[in-house]
Amino acid sequence: MQITLHANHEGLVEHDFVIMKLNTDAGGHFTDEDLANVYWQVKIQPGESQTVTFIAPGEPGIYQIVCGMAGHVEAGMVGRLEVIVQ
Repeated sequence: MQITLHANHEGLVEHDFVIMKLNTDAGGHFTDEDLANVYWQVKIQPGESQTVTFIAPGEPGIYQIVCGMAGHVEAGMVGRLEVIVQ
């Protein structure tokens, strides 16, 4: 399934929208060691708007979403993508 993400960044620092692979987790902070576990990502600069499209994972489950910028996971910038295949 194709997913379109519309992002409007009105903040002052860069953000990195990262979807981790199934059954992986960035833990308490995102590091270079986590890069092997990235399913998909996009960087968004301050003041930028982007519309990006990606293919959702085909395997059902919960995928962690994080901001991959230093200190952002620690600040609570985490979420989840739930994939349900019917």
